[in-house]
Amino acid sequence: MTRPNQEIWERALDFLLRVKGAPDDAALAAELHSWLAESEEHGRAYRRAENAWHVTGALRFSDRATAAIHPAPAAAARPAGRVAPSRRRGWRRALAVTAVFAICVLGFKGPSLWLDLLADYVTPAGQHREVVLSDGSMATLNGDTAVAVNYGGSAREVTILSGETFFNVSPDKKRPFIVRAEALTVESLGTAFDVNVGSDALRIAVQDGTVRVRYEGPRPIDLLLARGEGLTVERSSGTATQDKIAVAQVASWRTGRLVVDGATIAEVVDEIRRYHHGVILLRGQALATRKVTGVYNLDDPVAALRAAVAPHSGSVRELTPYVLVVSDR
Repeated sequence: MTRPNQEIWERALDFLLRVKGAPDDAALAAELHSWLAESEEHGRAYRRAENAWHVTGALRFSDRATAAIHPAPAAAARPAGRVAPSRRRGWRRALAVTAVFAICVLGFKGPSLWLDLLADYVTPAGQHREVVLSDGSMATLNGDTAVAVNYGGSAREVTILSGETFFNVSPDKKRPFIVRAEALTVESLGTAFDVNVGSDALRIAVQDGTVRVRYEGPRPIDLLLARGEGLTVERSSGTATQDKIAVAQVASWRTGRLVVDGATIAEVVDEIRRYHHGVILLRGQALATRKVTGVYNLDDPVAALRAAVAPHSGSVRELTPYVLVVSDR
């Protein structure tokens, strides 16, 4: 079981907030209708966002939130029957903030809460966790990760339900060490390696030794990866790309750094999401596909995002400390 497609969920959330802010915008309504017609998954994502909005009673709560954030001026200070522009803007902002918090919890975090129930080990966003397994192997979980362990007499199996994990495997001639991540199976042949279940792709990177990788997708794979090699399997097409990776770059997040070489902005945002206690919305396909190379400090996700998008004139706006919007300027 995995989370809903992150890109689709973000687009649904983006549409919802825009529609609530401009309910009479005919062009926006037509754009939304066209997007919903593209696939059933789009419709499901948008309905889930709407459900979260209604469950919160956002309209009722936002009046109180607005009063706290933007106290109304005295009645004599403005004509009767009219709402001051500053208060109207404050009402819309409070309404959006209320909805975003609800949607984050009910729409996006809900699936992860279910995965947590299935997992043996979990980590929240922004934290790492080192786990010594019963055979002495070490599993280091990245932020926002859930794994399940199933050791038996004939095999040692670990399933990554979500997130990313680095493994340093202890040898055992009788029981192979196998990591499963959706349709991907990685068998350790005495090694240290990283498996990343991203929103757009599944990735493996080998720091030491050798692994055997099998993929039972639209384009089946069965190959060996050695030290300094990596493999990326695109979710949308099943296309696999094998490449060389600097050993020091493998699972660099363990030292609080994100090291990328030619990664897209979308990939960088996907990684930084593991360190942000909220939602990061990425707007603009052109910006999402731009590539960057650099070293980013994961202890400060906002600064890391700004550093990543700056070369492409991108911006990072904080709607609240828990809601970031990354877009073209």
